[in-house]
Amino acid sequence: MPSFSKKSLENLESCTNNLQMIARDAIERINFAVICGHRGKQGQELSFQDGKSKLHYPKSKHNFFPSRAMDLVPYWSKIPHIRWGEKSDYALLCTEEKTCYLTFEMYHDACILAFNKLALEIFFSAKKLEIKGIEWGGNWKMQDLPHFQESRV
Repeated sequence: MPSFSKKSLENLESCTNNLQMIARDAIERINFAVICGHRGKQGQELSFQDGKSKLHYPKSKHNFFPSRAMDLVPYWSKIPHIRWGEKSDYALLCTEEKTCYLTFEMYHDACILAFNKLALEIFFSAKKLEIKGIEWGGNWKMQDLPHFQESRV
């Protein structure tokens, strides 16, 4: 059974109880990492500057404490940590890892599928635990595949 790393647990513990319960339930069925929970002012501004967030501090749900948002990434295939859709990331993969993804399009499609599977498990856990109001950034017009948040708190 998959389990969280020390860093994933630290990130998860900065989130609301509802998000923690959902993630702890989902890890029993799918392997993933929690790459971000609470994000302070400096972290939020860096995320904005890097184009990873569209919001300045304190407008992100990551900026609350406990955090009302968490960023998750699935582990899958021969690539231990997902990179979701950049050609530059694909080019960095070693030759052995590329053997099952002959083209960038195949790699990109596999990434999207992995995120969709993770989202299904997160939504399943929320429903099972009767936690309402969970949103996934993958359903937004400007997709943010790792992002899950509570719409109401």
